[in-house]
Amino acid sequence: MPGGNNNPILGSPNLYYDVTQFVPSTCSGARVCRPGDPDYRTGHYGNLGYNTLTGPGYRTFDFSILKNISVTEASRFQFRTEFFNLTNHFNPDPGTVDRNIRSKTFGAVGGGVQGVTTRVIQLGAKLLF
Repeated sequence: MPGGNNNPILGSPNLYYDVTQFVPSTCSGARVCRPGDPDYRTGHYGNLGYNTLTGPGYRTFDFSILKNISVTEASRFQFRTEFFNLTNHFNPDPGTVDRNIRSKTFGAVGGGVQGVTTRVIQLGAKLLF
């Protein structure tokens, strides 16, 4: 949008970027293009700056605790606790952000998630010999 914000990222899963900062391609005469118009161009990008829209970041904190207990001189028993995504941060998949400007859900993040979806805690034991 001419004179709009060059940083339209809002970061919410319901509205990842500010949809009011985007307008569909214009045809000659400054009217909004519709499919079927003679100068409608699919995939025409406009004048938004390079790397203005970046995907949501991926943050996770993984942590593990282990305890080795000697059984004999050559063997030991190990208890492990592993935490994946300990802070339980939501990591949306950037491929699921609706980019269709004519869609009712334009700018919303879909259901896809990168990597680990929620906090995972796993316990384990093993004998090393």
